[in-house]
Amino acid sequence: MRHPILFNEENKGLTLCPLDGSKLLRREGLDDPETMSVRMQQYRDRTLPLLEYFKTQGIEARHIDGNQSVADVFKDIQGALNMQ
Repeated sequence: MRHPILFNEENKGLTLCPLDGSKLLRREGLDDPETMSVRMQQYRDRTLPLLEYFKTQGIEARHIDGNQSVADVFKDIQGALNMQ
């Protein structure tokens, strides 16, 4: 089974998946800095403008601090979804 594990300071030394113990793999061509740069630009160009559109439609978007640990981000997302 595959589980996406985000690379950050919290897990940079991991070699095995903390969920199932399988070996972590780096996806060549998908996880390199150049590809991530393109993905971030596409987010800014294509996804971020949707926030203004949702606002004009009366749909509230909640802010989640993505600079936290993965576990805390997940907890905050669950909390935001439970508030609906």
